[in-house]
Amino acid sequence: MRKNIILVAYVSLLLLVPNQNLILGNKMTESIIAQTNNTYGTSIDMPLEMIISRRMSIRNFDLTIIVPPELVSKVLWAAYGSSWTGRTVPSFSNYPIVIYVSNETATYKFFPENQSFTLWKDGDHRRFGGSWNIEAPTQLYIVLDTNICPDMLWGSAESGCIIQNIYLIANALNLGTVCQHPNKTDIDQGLGLPLNEKSLYKMPLGYPLSPYTDYQHLVLTNRQSSPELPEIQDSNIPFEDALNSVFRSHEWSENPITKQELSQILWVSYGYSYYEDTAASPPKSHRTVPSAHAYYPMKVYATNSSGVYEYLPEQHTITKINAGDRRSSIAQSSGNPWASSAPFIFVIAYIEDTRPWIGGQDTYTEIGLITQNIYLESAACGLIADWGKADTDEEAMKEALGVTGETELHPVSIITIGHPSTYLHKVEWDETIYQIETNTNSTILNFQFDQPNRRISFNVSGPSETQGFCNVTIPNSLLWGDFTMLIDGNPETTLKQNNNSTHTSLHFTYEILNTLNVQIISEYVIPEFRAWTPTLILMVLMFTLIIHKRKNSKNS
Repeated sequence: MRKNIILVAYVSLLLLVPNQNLILGNKMTESIIAQTNNTYGTSIDMPLEMIISRRMSIRNFDLTIIVPPELVSKVLWAAYGSSWTGRTVPSFSNYPIVIYVSNETATYKFFPENQSFTLWKDGDHRRFGGSWNIEAPTQLYIVLDTNICPDMLWGSAESGCIIQNIYLIANALNLGTVCQHPNKTDIDQGLGLPLNEKSLYKMPLGYPLSPYTDYQHLVLTNRQSSPELPEIQDSNIPFEDALNSVFRSHEWSENPITKQELSQILWVSYGYSYYEDTAASPPKSHRTVPSAHAYYPMKVYATNSSGVYEYLPEQHTITKINAGDRRSSIAQSSGNPWASSAPFIFVIAYIEDTRPWIGGQDTYTEIGLITQNIYLESAACGLIADWGKADTDEEAMKEALGVTGETELHPVSIITIGHPSTYLHKVEWDETIYQIETNTNSTILNFQFDQPNRRISFNVSGPSETQGFCNVTIPNSLLWGDFTMLIDGNPETTLKQNNNSTHTSLHFTYEILNTLNVQIISEYVIPEFRAWTPTLILMVLMFTLIIHKRKNSKNS
């Protein structure tokens, strides 16, 4: 019996130690971040729109405070990492951007596919880039692999998506950054880059010095609105969830884009922050994207079945410049015929002038900045986006837009927007990802999984006084048994449940009068193994010891 007790105790300890190490490891990580947060705060759970409104360029950093490795890793994941739907940014050419990370001891190459680093070069290489160098605890070098994308302009456009994410995640973590256009030869030679890799930009990363510490200088002001575009609303989607939901698709439902959704998308593309920077002199509102030398040479056009509209960011409004459905002509002239059926096509153009950088690398990078914001806000609004080059027939595009007389205008890119016919929701539980699929003619927002209450919930909306439907497919490994459904708290009578060996399908209909809340409650749910396994092992061990003690008492 004593040998059995020792064996049980030994096995229990083996099972407990890994869990204990994991817990301690998490606590150590949380402790490092908590110490940082106590000083600087954090805003990672803010709605996406707040993070976009807080975006600004920071050029002065506290060199005495290092950026913890956990936060550097978070920044790099947000910039370019793997997500539930693929990657946190779109790509034309199989992700040609490479990121190098330099601190005071070494430079590392980042591998976004598995969130790993490889030592590239020992030593402090943070000061490459010439006279424009801004000192910071960490430096990020944005590099193009020309073997994957030989076109420097469109490679720069792809880098813009990454750069925008770095701006936003840095702000969300109360860090700061700015995009620098450095001496590329100095970086290429200093880092010893392969011949196929060409540096594009450099981004310092660190904690901002006063008065920008904690971004407390930002003061909420009135949000812009107009009769054509409603006031910007904050979604319930945190920035991290939006990053995880970025994906390209052009399979749209017939559900129309609302005025509110159009307002949100146009605002993030090129609008003004609803915060005022009181540390600036005079106080000012930053833009939702940065621009080289703060010039902002871009124009954004939106076109649907009723006409072509130009976005006027200063007034947050639109003006019609061409009547009729021009989507087919715009899609054909851009070389993207698939776009003709999109509910909305956004056209990005730049205005040429004597400034040497207009029309070059920086301009194309700005296209990427705009595009990434549109992808993120589309995810927050329950929409899908797709990005296409529009450099095939400029004159035909200008004719389709109705701007043939604007000789200095150059359309260069399109982005399509629509409601998906199928939503793919990712649920992560106990380090496993489960996929729930919803086919619907409605817009779905605020999807949530509540494990303790065996419940998933979401909101549905669409055109008022129309008939909506949803078909929700749930893996049996997550939720199973009989299901109950509530719509706005009332039992749903149209629910039809079908089961097979792997999934349960729930179909229901509803009349849309306003936004409806749907709750789906299951009879059984996957348990939280990590929470009760150590406790059960301890109970078994204690029970075994008690039995042994009683037997010894009887024998004595």
